[in-house]
Amino acid sequence: MIKRILVVLGVTSLVAGISYFLYEQYKIISAWSFSVVGASVTGYNSEQITLNVKLKIINISSVEALISKLSANVMVNGQFVGALSQPDVMSIPANGYNILNLNVIIQNQQFLTQLLSFASTGNPINLEVAGTVFVQSGIGLTIPFDETSTYTLADIIS
Repeated sequence: MIKRILVVLGVTSLVAGISYFLYEQYKIISAWSFSVVGASVTGYNSEQITLNVKLKIINISSVEALISKLSANVMVNGQFVGALSQPDVMSIPANGYNILNLNVIIQNQQFLTQLLSFASTGNPINLEVAGTVFVQSGIGLTIPFDETSTYTLADIIS
């Protein structure tokens, strides 16, 4: 009987220790910040615009981590314009950051006309990037983000 109790206590302690370790790892690698730090038109023709979006990924934690499988939707003034993805693995240092240059191709001619007419009035352009990124450092975690930045047409074209 005592042997069973000791085995149960040992297994319970082991499970509790592993759970605590995983929880602490979760807290460490979930400390991230995202921001859109730039947007510019890198290509244009009568059928499409190529918009380059600079997404800054900041690792607030004290451990280096790998990011991969970034996928996000891009919306301009609340209207979906395209999707971004970054399938490559990238290292982000502890308490450091990296800036991803991601391109989205906007092909909707009606939307392009609306955007240009809206922006020509001097109204701001709200660029929203919302998605997820997979972070791995000991354990893996999918982190959602949703960032909005405001630009003028001159900011994006220059």
